[in-house]
Amino acid sequence: MSKLNVPLAACSLLILVGCATPPEYVENDLIPLKSQKFIYNNGRKTAVVTKKNYVSLAPYRQLNLVGGNTSYVLFVNNLDSKPFNVSRENVKVTFIEAPTAKTGSKSVPIRVNSYDEIIAEIREDEYKQRYRAFLNKIEADMNIKDQATTVADSDKSGSISGNFSAMSTGRYSNGDTVSINTDGSLYGGYGGSTHTTIYNPALAQVIAAKNQARFANNLNSIAQNAKSQQELLNALFLKSISLPKGKSYGGLVVTDTRGLDKELKGTFLIQINLDGQEYDFKVGREYYNVDATAVKS
Repeated sequence: MSKLNVPLAACSLLILVGCATPPEYVENDLIPLKSQKFIYNNGRKTAVVTKKNYVSLAPYRQLNLVGGNTSYVLFVNNLDSKPFNVSRENVKVTFIEAPTAKTGSKSVPIRVNSYDEIIAEIREDEYKQRYRAFLNKIEADMNIKDQATTVADSDKSGSISGNFSAMSTGRYSNGDTVSINTDGSLYGGYGGSTHTTIYNPALAQVIAAKNQARFANNLNSIAQNAKSQQELLNALFLKSISLPKGKSYGGLVVTDTRGLDKELKGTFLIQINLDGQEYDFKVGREYYNVDATAVKS
């Protein structure tokens, strides 16, 4: 029987698993059910159920970034005598919160995203990245004048000293003349600073050109990343097909778990309805404390 090979390198498709800065994780792990068996496919722990047909499911990643989508690898082999449809419409996901001392268990329906919805997410993320790059470019350009301006400060101080001699004459009312000689010396100091600002227009042009080149490279990188995500999605996403007898098909099922609190513990119930039968899988979810794990290890 053939197996679905979904490369782990596909983790670059962040829309499938979400992103966070700094990274925080939730752990997804399969919970054993009756009539199931476990295998490892490309290193992934995978649950298998065989009824009228062969169905397997595995979390796309055991550790998901907080605030992102949660994806699963679904594989179906048609063992029946007739074809049937396989698509995301066959998948129903419910999150069952673990009961606490204050609240009982609560069930929350989880949306299974369509291909168009994920494409829209990729494009929205691309737009946000382009907008941030544009704001960074504006901020960098506003600093050009400061970067192209140099300031020179200089301090000057000194002292002066010297001698002087002066003579003054006068005449009394009786006609006699009088002369007065004055001798002395003087001493003093001085100090001050000068502040010179020099703007270099040639340097400003060089900085502006570098800012523009950096901006263009950022936009190109953002566009290439979005293109790569779309191409990867085209290759991996579970599309709607009619599966003939004896044939197998698989792909990624992407669920919208962005609204779940990071420390919310519980179980995902994944129900696959195919050819009139239901195939149930359970995946546990809990906050993955990186620091605590590091201490244990």
